[in-house]
Amino acid sequence: LIKMSGLKPDLDIEVKYIGLRPGEKLYEELITEGEGIQETRHEDIMVLNCENGSCLSEINGQIEKLVRLAEACDAEGIKKALKRIVPEYSPWTGQGEIVQSVSTECPAPPRLFQAETVSETGGTSET
Repeated sequence: LIKMSGLKPDLDIEVKYIGLRPGEKLYEELITEGEGIQETRHEDIMVLNCENGSCLSEINGQIEKLVRLAEACDAEGIKKALKRIVPEYSPWTGQGEIVQSVSTECPAPPRLFQAETVSETGGTSET
């Protein structure tokens, strides 16, 4: 970004390498062992299989629950639900350099969209 702005790193703007901040990652794991990974003809492309098409209905149910929790401003419920969905999830504890200003009031936001669910056949329906 410095170069794109027409400036020179360390001449016009000092650059400090400080490492990762809390929550930052160098890479993202999209899949892990035991998730029904199937290889394809291309070495960099894999497919995740689910048994009996239950994956999509389970995911849609989990998303609907998260939406209900968010509409109810239930932060603790959201964290617990995310932990059940993603066992590796570790909510931010407020420790470290990041400072967040969190309002104690959480008015229910207006519904800006209709949630769509994806069926096992690939179609969508509004909820």
